[in-house]
Amino acid sequence: MFSTQTTMRFIASAADFKKQFQDAIANSNYWAMTKDADGNPSPSPQYIQMLTRSILFPEGLWFDIIDSPAGALFSDRGHARGLTQHSPIW
Repeated sequence: MFSTQTTMRFIASAADFKKQFQDAIANSNYWAMTKDADGNPSPSPQYIQMLTRSILFPEGLWFDIIDSPAGALFSDRGHARGLTQHSPIW
């Protein structure tokens, strides 16, 4: 039997992954604006990294992870390699 900590590392579907992390991504400071020395708004360093990757807002990140026609970054069970429910640790 697996401990709760071990089984939490395995998420079987993209929908479950998004459900578990959607609020954390939306509430993160990745898309925060800061003010420069003159008081003008400017993107935070994290937002600049997101812009460099063409991820303008949280839904863009989810598109890349789950829905991109170029290939999703999350593979549902059955199409995934690596972590499984029975082998949740590398």
